[in-house]
Amino acid sequence: MTLYTTPLSSLIHSHKLDHHLYADDTQVYISLSTADTDISLKQLDDCLRDISGWMTNNKHNIFHHYRYIQTTQQTITPSDTVRNLGVTFDSDFNFRKHLSLSCRSSFYHIRGLRRIRRCISFIRQSPCYCIHY
Repeated sequence: MTLYTTPLSSLIHSHKLDHHLYADDTQVYISLSTADTDISLKQLDDCLRDISGWMTNNKHNIFHHYRYIQTTQQTITPSDTVRNLGVTFDSDFNFRKHLSLSCRSSFYHIRGLRRIRRCISFIRQSPCYCIHY
């Protein structure tokens, strides 16, 4: 994994951006203020274009494409929530939105189990014995 990500990491650093590398994902991010939005988004856009070129030149598949940000034609508005690695962060960092979404998802799956419970046979498994050395 390090052989694959080292050139990509160097490319992102050359644009003076921060990033996180995961097993199957790379996140590039930038912190910006309203005063330097256009410059920062141009910097991010240039980096994403170079990453796309690097992937193509090195014959790596790009499974998720990104949308180029047109700073002159698009207004960017702050979001109250952001999802990252399955966790929903809200602007107050109180996790209310994350908990709400988690509960909603749990109830959805529990209702699904209720619908099929008559079709499921319960099998009592024998106890598991562990051998300690």
